Amino acid sequence: MDRAPLSRSFETGIKLIDSMLPLGKGQRSLILGDKMTGKTTIGTDIILNQKGKDVLCIYCGIGKTASAMGKVVSLFKEHDCFEYTTILCAPASSSPGQQYLAPYAACSIGEYFRDRGKDVFVFFDDFTKHAWAYRELSLLMGVPPGRDSYPGDIFYLHSRMIERAAQLDKQHGGGSMTFIPVVELLEGDLTAYVPTNLVSMTDGQLFLNASLFNEGFRPAVDVGLSVSRVGSKVQWKATKEVSKSLRMEFIQFKELLRASKLQASGQSEETRENLRAGKVLQALLTQPANKPVSIEIQIMSFFAKENQLFKDLELPHMQEFLTGFEPYAKESDPSLFSLIREKQVLDDEIKKRMTRILEEYIGTLKKKFQVEDEGAVVETA
Repeated sequence: MDRAPLSRSFETGIKLIDSMLPLGKGQRSLILGDKMTGKTTIGTDIILNQKGKDVLCIYCGIGKTASAMGKVVSLFKEHDCFEYTTILCAPASSSPGQQYLAPYAACSIGEYFRDRGKDVFVFFDDFTKHAWAYRELSLLMGVPPGRDSYPGDIFYLHSRMIERAAQLDKQHGGGSMTFIPVVELLEGDLTAYVPTNLVSMTDGQLFLNASLFNEGFRPAVDVGLSVSRVGSKVQWKATKEVSKSLRMEFIQFKELLRASKLQASGQSEETRENLRAGKVLQALLTQPANKPVSIEIQIMSFFAKENQLFKDLELPHMQEFLTGFEPYAKESDPSLFSLIREKQVLDDEIKKRMTRILEEYIGTLKKKFQVEDEGAVVETA
């Protein structure tokens, strides 16, 4: 065998994924969701985050419109992604044959670099269009149709391609190729033919919920229905330590929020405090598009949450914290970032330095909002 077990973390720059649904280099994950729920945005954010990390990226667009591809190209140009990224596209205007061959070509390019010891990330956008192209070709060739008019070997079509993702052992160069294909759902139907096929052959899936997206929670990943089958064994020990309870806390908060909306009578003090803490956690996990967050900042943010440093902060304070903390931390203690990346474990020295920076910044936030509140009271009077 030329493959090795997955052991290295693949940094996506998306807080919710890196903390709760971690990916490893060489893994095969899947993104599922309805139209316009941010599937492509997750893939492009991951590519933006690979800048300076010695990972070669391939964006494979299958059946995408010219306008959609234009937005991706503009984004990559704006962030200088073409230094390490290749776009391979068979647009909607191309023939079914081209759309069928596009992901295979992307795999071949990726394998070239992987076999030379490089780390490669391939984002397929999307496999639904690829399955449609293959169905069209098969029907034209007179292949007997099966379920949903797909040919009988549609499972084999994707499984043999997905299996090309791997982490090679040291004797074969130690390179890796990570796959994230996208599948578009119809009305959130996870039981459709192509989605169920792909769920069964990947090492995890990220399910994007249209309701969460419409509520303003971005990325709209449904934590309850999403899973990473590689899990925490590829995470840094530091990330594992500060995020071990996040998933359960977030799921419990969502359940409590749903129940509180149905409650007619008043809420207890404990319920109000749990809802406040849950909203702070939700704000911490919410992330705007095209702004990946480094693992070091994620560790510091979740460390602050784990150690109750956000206890007195409200939602407006959290927004200020999320936008202003990274530049403050880099200016206050620039060597801390390289130390965390080098050790990947939270020892006493790192904890002490993180606590000092966090307490200082949160203290300045509290003073700032206190002054603003006092000013508002004076104006009202």
